[in-house]
Amino acid sequence: MEGYKKYTMRDHLGNVVFPETHAEVVRESPDRRFVDNVEKQTLTKFGGQLDTIDLLLDNSESIAALIAAEPSLSRLIDSVPSNLSDSLLAVDNLNKLTPYIDQLLEGISRPPIAFSTTTTGASYTLRVDDTDPDNPKVIATIIDGRGDQPINYSIGDVWEVAENAPDVLVTLAPDLIAFDGSRKTVLLFSEGKVLAPIGGEEEENILNGVQQEKIEATNDNIPQAFIMYDINTRLRTMFGKDEMQRTISGFTIEALSQPTNEVGSALTQVYMNGNVVQPIREAQREEDYVRNTFQNITWTNSLDTTFIKEWLNNEGIAAMVTYGKPNGGVSISRPFLNLYIENPYKGKTLVAKNEMGAEFNIVDWVVQE
Repeated sequence: MEGYKKYTMRDHLGNVVFPETHAEVVRESPDRRFVDNVEKQTLTKFGGQLDTIDLLLDNSESIAALIAAEPSLSRLIDSVPSNLSDSLLAVDNLNKLTPYIDQLLEGISRPPIAFSTTTTGASYTLRVDDTDPDNPKVIATIIDGRGDQPINYSIGDVWEVAENAPDVLVTLAPDLIAFDGSRKTVLLFSEGKVLAPIGGEEEENILNGVQQEKIEATNDNIPQAFIMYDINTRLRTMFGKDEMQRTISGFTIEALSQPTNEVGSALTQVYMNGNVVQPIREAQREEDYVRNTFQNITWTNSLDTTFIKEWLNNEGIAAMVTYGKPNGGVSISRPFLNLYIENPYKGKTLVAKNEMGAEFNIVDWVVQE
């Protein structure tokens, strides 16, 4: 007796795609095969298009693999917000953090602070003493109110720095800004540090954020802006102490960048051990500066002696480079470096030699004679 099979089409979630009707019945016999209207329309579409059939045959393995993965792919698609409102809500929640970006970045770089659970209300800075790598210790140092840096000050104000004073922020401008358009590869640290500085008004514009200075390259070379900070020398000059870089507890190094034409983009990287390292910050749109920010937290939570030595390229010097595509151009603006270092004046009495600017600056203070 001649029989028939009945098929029901379902999606990956088990929902019936088409109602179960006799139109979906395929009736088979040894001599003939019958197809429903949907199958007939499909065969008609492909019947006269041999190119399409060849394409399907050539990609049959890929199509089979895609079909096998269809349930998981469909579930992934279902997990994506299905409407614009959901996406806008997520963006709106993130936008609430925008006013606090600087504070968040600064907080990430500074040593963590823990608060007492008792009635004392004391707060402590936390450090890791890894003098013995096999037996690291967490050191909690109470923050004495007398050691806190002044909230504001004027010339002549006196500050008694406690022995357990917290780390202080030091902001440094670059010691060298140099342009290069004569190479087809990214500068090595050893190549960048010997470049001639741009100097003069051009450098002042970059430091002050005028945002008009640029470097362009031709002949398939790439435009490059090299920025260097001689931290070892600067700290020794500022505080009269050697090896101050060993006390660095956090840092943020930053510069604005943009491409100056439609050729490619502007890429920014930091040097370690004389070579550029990941990650790469990218600016893609002309006339739209992007903040390229790197912090100690970008690579590690533990600023041990080895990491600091590598970040300072074994010479006490930090550096970064912004470069573009061959025959392209890049522009940089407002480069700076923020360091948190151990207060170099612990146990001493200081006198303010300058009025306080926009924020506290340890270089505004000198030891009282």
